[in-house]
Amino acid sequence: MKRLSIALMLLAACVSVEGTVAPATAPAPSSAAWSVGAATVDITPPVGYGMAGHAIEARTSVGVWTRLRAHAVAIEDRDGTPVILIATDLWAVSGALTDAVVERLQTKHGLASLGRAQLVLAATHTHHGPGHAHTAPGYADHAGSEPGFDATLFAWLTNRLADAAASAYAARRPATLEHHAVAVPTLARNRSLAPFLANADASALLEANAVLPGCRHPANATPADLATDTDPCHAVDPELTTLVARDANTEAVIAVAGVFGVHATAMPNRTPVYQGDLFGIAARDATDRLARAGHDDAVVALFTGPEGDVSPNWDTQGRGAATLLGGALGEAVVASLDTPGQTLAGTAGYGLARADLSSVSVANQDPGRTGRRALPGFGQFGGAEDGRTRMTRWAEGKTARRPRRRGHGTKRPAMPPPLVALAHPKAHFPSVVPVGVVSLGPLSFVALPGEFTTMMGQRIEAGVSDARQNAGPTVAISLAGDYLSYFTTPQEYDLQHYEGASMMYGRLAGVAVADAAASLAAEPRVEGDGPYRYRGRGRTDHARLLRPLRRRVDDAIPRALEALSVGRAATLSFTDAAPVWPLEDAGPTTPRVVAEAKTAAGWQVVDTDESDRFALVLRGLDGEKAQWIALWLSPALPLSVGEVPLRLRVTGVDGRSTCSAAVTRGDLDATGPTALPAAACASDAPGGP
Repeated sequence: MKRLSIALMLLAACVSVEGTVAPATAPAPSSAAWSVGAATVDITPPVGYGMAGHAIEARTSVGVWTRLRAHAVAIEDRDGTPVILIATDLWAVSGALTDAVVERLQTKHGLASLGRAQLVLAATHTHHGPGHAHTAPGYADHAGSEPGFDATLFAWLTNRLADAAASAYAARRPATLEHHAVAVPTLARNRSLAPFLANADASALLEANAVLPGCRHPANATPADLATDTDPCHAVDPELTTLVARDANTEAVIAVAGVFGVHATAMPNRTPVYQGDLFGIAARDATDRLARAGHDDAVVALFTGPEGDVSPNWDTQGRGAATLLGGALGEAVVASLDTPGQTLAGTAGYGLARADLSSVSVANQDPGRTGRRALPGFGQFGGAEDGRTRMTRWAEGKTARRPRRRGHGTKRPAMPPPLVALAHPKAHFPSVVPVGVVSLGPLSFVALPGEFTTMMGQRIEAGVSDARQNAGPTVAISLAGDYLSYFTTPQEYDLQHYEGASMMYGRLAGVAVADAAASLAAEPRVEGDGPYRYRGRGRTDHARLLRPLRRRVDDAIPRALEALSVGRAATLSFTDAAPVWPLEDAGPTTPRVVAEAKTAAGWQVVDTDESDRFALVLRGLDGEKAQWIALWLSPALPLSVGEVPLRLRVTGVDGRSTCSAAVTRGDLDATGPTALPAAACASDAPGGP
């Protein structure tokens, strides 16, 4: 009732995001076949935001484990045409955010030759990034633990993402481009086998994957899945695609853009700290591996492919699974560079269509119309296999005895349709979504505005390749440009498992998107440049969200320690300014922590919170002060460091540093957390991170 009352209070508050995206101006020719630059920015906001992705099971952020980042890769062809790919550690991006980033690139950074169709902005779909940045009320109010849209967070993300793109573009230099594709078996499994097997074309994928290692069903698999003899790790697309940019003169790796289809749900829904899940860990792992191989400045941007019915192949969700699977994906990204690849020659191409999904006629082997209005299905509320909710009554697989709403087929509504219309007026969910196709020579990326199942993704990729007359491979990037929940095949939809119940505009909505993508590939065009306006209801701000957090931090430490499976760890308690927005866009939003070792040259940094080995958890709020605990989750160092004094150093958002007393490796051998006393930082310290 509390959540409902808050949502009702916010209904009267209007949200309006508007501006203008100008058409791209004519580019200036370049002397290089390709020019590429890359950049990474931190997009971790202050704690206190509700985290989006797990809906009613989501948690409010009380700390950080792995920084949230945005990785940008800017590519320019010999004609001077730019294309920018940005992977963000967010649960989703909205059409408003995408348009606003392009507008800022054009107006602040002077990138007039970049239009909306030339930007692929996508989310890794971590379920532990901030909500409150989506203008659609259906997502602003219901995707996370707290309702409402925060204009400050939206503007900050816009600025940070535009800064990443502009920095990448400014860093471009002559480069070569290669495309690699490798199978990564047993990293992902199908979480919805019965709908998958309803597709006649699924057998070809199973046959192709039969030579790969398999896996067993998870402990919480549904009876329908257990009843099949299909290996869940064979019912996915195991291909990892990497686009590798190397310096044309030195062959140093500038950037790697990877695409792999799997949900970022290796961590459980109860985790109360920001974190990038397996994609965040994989990007960091691959970056570190490349640095050790001499590619110090390489940027790794990882995107998710069709992942609507794909879970990470964990035995138990948690930090162990996230680090194991993320490390395996990072290793595979780097290993792909040593496999035979295709050198990309040619120029960049692009197109953008605005696909209308409301009452659209679809003429194919299964003709009909899409639904007039967005309609959540019964099975949506119960959650998927990797994110079950407490609402067990809303089990997936419940269908209507007869079609009750035109276009929605066998969908059983989550509640009586009149109540759905009352709770979700027509504007609560997008009805028009962007679909993009970007080509780099023979390679094409198709940008899809939601979560597409394995087989729906395969059909879209095949349709785009056919439309381009098999010019080269096509790779689908999900959660790009905007977000409209799930898209399945009609056959999957008819069974109304979680994915089909979550497809908003009826059984043919996925086919409508596929048709739009194929049409765009056959006849490239750009739709929708000019003024944009996104309106919604439900405004909030960080100060309002922070007030209830003051009452909840008492149990934050035990909840965070449980979710992060903390055993052996070194901890340091300290005080900082309360979490509020910085005055400058580039200012710190949370404290930072490093580990240092005492050497003959003074204290030297040996580990940082850029890795997955540190966490910060809020202990309490008192006026304008915040009490924190920093955790060094893996206080093991290479033997080369030796038995030297070690310490933790934290630098608060107020600029002050706090250090722990010096300890030795032996002092950190306890089986549980070891609390380190605070001490003054020595004058020979090199400074914070």
